[in-house]
Amino acid sequence: MSGDFIYLDYASTAPVRLEVKSATAKFFGRSFGNPSSLHRLGQEALAALDQARVKIQTVVEARSLNEIIFVSSATEANNLIIKGLVFDYLGRFKKIPHLISSEIDHPSVVETMKELERLGQIHLSLIKPDRSGLISWSGIERVIRPNTILISIHLVNSETGVIQEIKKIAEGIGTINQSSEVKIIFHSDVSQAATTERISIGALGLDGLTLSGHKIGGLKGAGALVLNQKIKLVRLLSGSDQEFGRRAGTENVAAVVGLATALELSQNELDQTRPKLDRIRSYLIERLNSTKIDFELNHQLVNSSAKILNIYLPRAEARDLMIFLDQNNVFVSAGMACKARAPIPSPTVYSQFNSSERARRSLRFSFGRSTTKKEIDRTVGLIEVFLNRAAKFNNQR
Repeated sequence: MSGDFIYLDYASTAPVRLEVKSATAKFFGRSFGNPSSLHRLGQEALAALDQARVKIQTVVEARSLNEIIFVSSATEANNLIIKGLVFDYLGRFKKIPHLISSEIDHPSVVETMKELERLGQIHLSLIKPDRSGLISWSGIERVIRPNTILISIHLVNSETGVIQEIKKIAEGIGTINQSSEVKIIFHSDVSQAATTERISIGALGLDGLTLSGHKIGGLKGAGALVLNQKIKLVRLLSGSDQEFGRRAGTENVAAVVGLATALELSQNELDQTRPKLDRIRSYLIERLNSTKIDFELNHQLVNSSAKILNIYLPRAEARDLMIFLDQNNVFVSAGMACKARAPIPSPTVYSQFNSSERARRSLRFSFGRSTTKKEIDRTVGLIEVFLNRAAKFNNQR
């Protein structure tokens, strides 16, 4: 509990960690230099970027430092790899490429691809998940074409926490690439995964991955695209030669340092964090059951991140319950943060169950290292109050 409120929306963003505040404090003071400047202040900033790159290289096991491209967000990183690959292919081959993702991937992947499709620059296949939320390799394999250049599947779903079988997909792509003239690039947005899953570009079998700082206790304003340096990419931002000529613009040094610090901490703490979050998630389910609240899980626990629980409440509109909880200083989500203002149901739940009613009545709880059982007790008590009031109101109508 943070002061007088309960925060259960860590999948949207996480509070800045104290270690990150400490590591970045000097960049809001004397160490404000531009890393492209040749004087001492500039070189101090450049050294900080280099150190951040080394940390990230070590954590994700990148092959070299120049495979790590700092950007402003995970959204920019996803746009960079998708559009960068497409523009390179169009320029070299003068043919329209084919891309593959899933219906439940992040909007910065799906909407970027749809935009390119509307412009006539790509052909697109979006794979539907099964009822457990998984994207199957067989489903991907069926739609692969000779001109398929990119497959992008997230590691952890931001709404349900379902962990995709990335290694299995990578193995299938690898087999196809052995006999293919144009190699398929395999990318994953792992922004939701870093607090509960091991992130290694090699172990996962990826060519590229996307990172975000603010999801793991870093500052907002920094993300990274880790991409095999052999892969040709047209940059989206032109100008000077920052980020090895792949992304122009002065780097946000403080946020980049925060990203590297938070990522290193998250990965080093996996063995402590995962069991704690799993206990909290299990306790929430236990309390919902003991209170006899009518609910169903929207995902299996065995193949989902311990930081997320997504439930279907057949007797409640998620928006109404979310507003009630907000009025009582409990913050949860009815879906992904970037969709929160849009009057549409959860895209992931809708895609899994083909039910707009279920999507409208589903709520996401996401946990952090500071989440307590006391907070869960308070939250479940409020849900019970809301449902009882709703039932009484409906009976009086």
